[in-house]
Amino acid sequence: MEEIKTFIALEIPDFAKRQCIHAINHLQGAIKQGVSWEKPAKLHLTLRFLRDIRPKTIPLLKLMLDSVLKSFHSFNLEIGTLGVFPSWKAPRVIWLGLDQPSSVLMHLQQEIETQVQIVGYKTELRKFSPHVTIGHVQRHLTPETLESLGKRIKEQPVIPLETVNIQRIILFESKLLRTGSVYSPLHAVKLINIFNRKGL
Repeated sequence: MEEIKTFIALEIPDFAKRQCIHAINHLQGAIKQGVSWEKPAKLHLTLRFLRDIRPKTIPLLKLMLDSVLKSFHSFNLEIGTLGVFPSWKAPRVIWLGLDQPSSVLMHLQQEIETQVQIVGYKTELRKFSPHVTIGHVQRHLTPETLESLGKRIKEQPVIPLETVNIQRIILFESKLLRTGSVYSPLHAVKLINIFNRKGL
């Protein structure tokens, strides 16, 4: 059976996506070419890449997410820093990151990492660096052009987003089409809304 590409991510609310697009539009004014910018529907914050998996393992992943996330409450993130991977001298990915580390986010991601290893996935060697990808630098650029692009990105002021309340965690499937990749939700877990608890 054909394998599918999947990842687990935070769902970015629509109002926050609109703010990300505002930031992208601002950057596009300064960076006229060399970058493919993300569309609103694809904006997310990845918690764990699972890469290629067999479809028969999806029910197990759904149960795992339901179990891990049942005790987690919705939480806020402050997104407002601009960065690139892997470096300013050779940028390939442009992203928006967190103003301050979120202890809830880091704990949630670690719990997911622990559980995916229990169900058979290899340890993720890369350190978790929470971010929302907003652009991909095109591959044909020369090293000199890349370095110049990195300088222009670094010089841009960042427009801070309003506080983002995270309410859902999504298991996504990623399909690569001729027009680019498309993300489809396979399973969603709604976090506990602390404002809906009795007595509050």
